[in-house]
Amino acid sequence: MLNKPTQSLFAFIGLLFATPSHSWMWMMDPLFGVNYDTSIVKFDRLPKGIESKCPALDKSSDVWVYAQASSDTAMYYLVNRTYVRVKGMGEPEPDNGMLIRIEKNRCHSTDAMNALNGLARPLPGSNDSFAVSAEIAESLFRNSLPYYTSAFHGTGPFLKAIRAWDRDRSDLPQTQWELLDRLRLDYEASHPEVKKLGRLADPISSKKQLGAMYEPIFAINFDPGTRHFEPIGKSIRLTCTHLPRGWPWWIFAEARTMDGSILVLSGLREIIPDGESTDPVLADPDFGIVAKIKGNRCYTINIDNGLRGDPKLIADKQYFPLSSDENRALAKDMVRRYLAAFGGKDSLLALLGKDSLGSENRPKEFSEVLKKLRAR
Repeated sequence: MLNKPTQSLFAFIGLLFATPSHSWMWMMDPLFGVNYDTSIVKFDRLPKGIESKCPALDKSSDVWVYAQASSDTAMYYLVNRTYVRVKGMGEPEPDNGMLIRIEKNRCHSTDAMNALNGLARPLPGSNDSFAVSAEIAESLFRNSLPYYTSAFHGTGPFLKAIRAWDRDRSDLPQTQWELLDRLRLDYEASHPEVKKLGRLADPISSKKQLGAMYEPIFAINFDPGTRHFEPIGKSIRLTCTHLPRGWPWWIFAEARTMDGSILVLSGLREIIPDGESTDPVLADPDFGIVAKIKGNRCYTINIDNGLRGDPKLIADKQYFPLSSDENRALAKDMVRRYLAAFGGKDSLLALLGKDSLGSENRPKEFSEVLKKLRAR
């Protein structure tokens, strides 16, 4: 029998290693990428009986349900979670969304967005993967509506939260947006005093919705509504799963390789308040990243370390920093894209200014191609 001081010591140690518990945190929903305060927007928790069957949820501290569906042989749950990298230690981190399938008392898990698009791609650190049929995906979408309207405290607040974002909708099948349009029409019919929200399935004017951006290589400011770069699209969205969900991102340079591609990407990223807040989440331009895509794997790094970083400071030395040949290929493609976006040679060179032609902030290969452009 332990004496009381010893019991107290063990209780204290237990508290130190217990999974942290928070009354609120910022969480991201797995369909739209909307960040929300869990003390205000409340989704149902995944029942512990289901959670205990799923090895992939082992390090989870909280698991929420956003939709469920069933087939003749399985139950499907669209979930997102917070997890700790080392069980029992550290602050919980939000995840990116998971689809789980319960079949014959076994639990399978996979990346949610890929599964909903018919692609079987495993979660990081897992070999488990599956895709779902269009019928199951549509069933999940339909079932998600009551979950979301309840969590956001009504159809109106939910639709406004979704419509407030200038969304990149490329990673969700069109069926989802058509279902939301029907929900919107029904809501507006029963609430004639509500200002028309506009068709969710239609493209939103970038000029109207987005603030100023800057491109990531030389930090030239531009208006996405008038200076058009190529959107990253569904393929990159579903491969580079840790890009910010929902916000538009663009391609600023691309180089093809024997087994994939190298890209310079940037776009908008949410700036989440430090504490509890009812204010809308704002967006600022990202600093930019370099991504290497090989098959269905995407390796990313911040643009400074990707293009010209000190190898001693880079963990993933297999892929970064880029070689001189890789930088040269990106620089050539960059010029092509920037000439189109900024209206030709004279306009581009005026925006860059003389300092950019010999800039030490970017690899020499970028300055070289700009000097050749000026000499034409």
